[in-house]
Amino acid sequence: PPTVCMTCQQPITIVSLGSCNHRAVCAVCSFRQRVLFDQTSPNRPAAHFCAYCKCPQSFVIFTSQLTKPFHEFKLQTLFYDKASHAYFDDKNLWHTKLKKLVKQQCTLCPAGFKTTKKLREHLAANHQMFMCDDCVNQRQLFLCEQPLYTSVQLHEHKAQAHAPPPTTASGPPATDH
Repeated sequence: PPTVCMTCQQPITIVSLGSCNHRAVCAVCSFRQRVLFDQTSPNRPAAHFCAYCKCPQSFVIFTSQLTKPFHEFKLQTLFYDKASHAYFDDKNLWHTKLKKLVKQQCTLCPAGFKTTKKLREHLAANHQMFMCDDCVNQRQLFLCEQPLYTSVQLHEHKAQAHAPPPTTASGPPATDH
């Protein structure tokens, strides 16, 4: 099996295993894809695929057993997380590593919040730190992975990263050829 995640290029210690038995993606990258890129709706099942072969995967198993085949796991004995459509052979993995990714937790102190709005208000009032609205809405990162900025840094970031494209005298955006 691969020893490095094809997405983040970090060593795989906990693998995302689907029915195709490919082990190309680590649990964190698979969890991110399954939670943040979820295209499900009440009328449509989850549209999740193996990152390697693109085979549909309605669910995966997150496991540190890097060589155990998919068919040898007994699903009824595993912990299931609805948000990620994933089974865990070690419930502790969910509680210690992945659950904290979806929490509204301050990364600068132990404070936790019920909403993103409350977390952002706390960051501003208690730490004078801010998240970029555009990045929070457009980047596929968990809140704990979003960069924090001082007010000056945020202004500079927005001017550089989110500036409108230059326009020519005739109106359309200029392009480099």
